[in-house]
Parts: sequence; C-alpha cells; structure tokens
Amino acid sequence: KAGLFFLAEGDTSLLDEGLKILKDNGIGTDRNVGNGFFEYEVSQIELDLPDTSYGVMALPMFIPESEEELDKMLKGDNVAYDFMRRGGWITTPPDNTKRKNVVYAFVPASVFAQPNAMDVECKGKIVDLNPQIGEKKLLEHPIWRCGKSIFIPCKI
Repeated sequence: KAGLFFLAEGDTSLLDEGLKILKDNGIGTDRNVGNGFFEYEVSQIELDLPDTSYGVMALPMFIPESEEELDKMLKGDNVAYDFMRRGGWITTPPDNTKRKNVVYAFVPASVFAQPNAMDVECKGKIVDLNPQIGEKKLLEHPIWRCGKSIFIPCKI
C-alpha cells in the first residue's frame, strides 16, 4: 500500500499516454516478476507557500550537482536531513544478476538553508549507475537515477 506521486505542469498528453503503458507493464526492477503494476488518478493541487521563508524543502530525493551547491545549502540553523542508499539490480539481460553502482541521496522532505527563497525551483542532477570495469562501462546504455528535486519555500 505504498504510494507514488509526481507533479506536472503544462501539456501532459504525452505523460498520460506513458502512464497508460506503464500501469499495464509495471514499473521498477521487479516488474519482470509481476510487480510494479499500479492504478493512478490525476488531481489538481495548489501550494500554499509562506510569505517569507527560512529555507527550502526537497519534495523527492535529492542529489546535489556540486559540493559548492551543497555547502551553501547546509549553512544555517534550520537544516534537517537524512540520507538514503540507492542502487539495486541491473534489469538488462544477460547482466540482470549484477548490481548497479550505488549513490547516496537526501531523503524527501529534507530541509536546507536558503533564506527568502520564495519561488519553487528545481535543483540536483541525474547520475549514471552503470558499473565501470576498467575503462569500459558494463552496459552499452546508461542506468539513470534521477536526483533532481523540486524545492518549495518553508518555515521551521
């Protein structure tokens, strides 16, 4: 009984078609053994953001683009975060018995310093978890892990 959510703005017709396919084919590593099927519903939300803020909150997990970006975000009294280890198994045959590289990310709802941030913004990076053997990648294609996060202003 877990849930998944995402936010979209603008023309979502292509997204709607993709969701129809994914709900029948499954999503995630275990879809080839019957997991990952889902039902979904579309709804509208409005964010009630504060007039002033002392920081920003990450809605999904977050992987900073650089150490400099992270240093700025961790400076402050109102910072609260935790980490999660993200990795797993490769799903591309014949390599589906091998593990992806591991990356650590900040958990959803982590709070970072960014005084007077009044706009919703996106930060972070997407990383390739394709294992490297010597100078060569294991697979011919990347294994993407999204660490881009939407940040909203918050007060603590």
